[in-house]
Amino acid sequence: SDGDGLNDNIDDCPNIAGPESNGGCKLADIDKDGVPNINDNCPNEPGEEELGGCPKLPVSLSNFLNNYSEFYFDFDSYELNKVQKSNIFNLSKILDKYDYVKVNIDGHASSEGESEYNMQLSQFRSNSVKNTLIKNGIKDSRLKTRAYGESKPNYPDFPLSERKKNRRVRISVNKNL
Repeated sequence: SDGDGLNDNIDDCPNIAGPESNGGCKLADIDKDGVPNINDNCPNEPGEEELGGCPKLPVSLSNFLNNYSEFYFDFDSYELNKVQKSNIFNLSKILDKYDYVKVNIDGHASSEGESEYNMQLSQFRSNSVKNTLIKNGIKDSRLKTRAYGESKPNYPDFPLSERKKNRRVRISVNKNL
């Protein structure tokens, strides 16, 4: 009678539609955001379905990523400088407040050198940022590194001032929580 496809005689909740796996009863949703607890990455905070049941990104994190989401590296290097470490420290403090947010750390390289080496270098760059976040108290499980080598340049090869910008790590929110 509730339209969930189960006969009332085997439906534990014949007046409320729910999945067969839950005896025909509606799945629990503690925070009442429409995302059942079993699928909700933030079951105690109302959120958005497209964010896995977590709240929209905090303004402080969005502002940070708008201004400090790319870290540039010297030729053939994956060392972070003092300013970069300070920015990553600030990101850590924001991420610490919002433990449901996970991030992608995407490493890139310019087109100089061998492709295979550049792929490895871009992974080292990603790992450098990731390891700094971990040292600042962010859990490894919240950080996903990816390496693109020279395959996804954002800037042209010429002039050199533009090509140098392809030696980077870009941080973005991982929406696949």
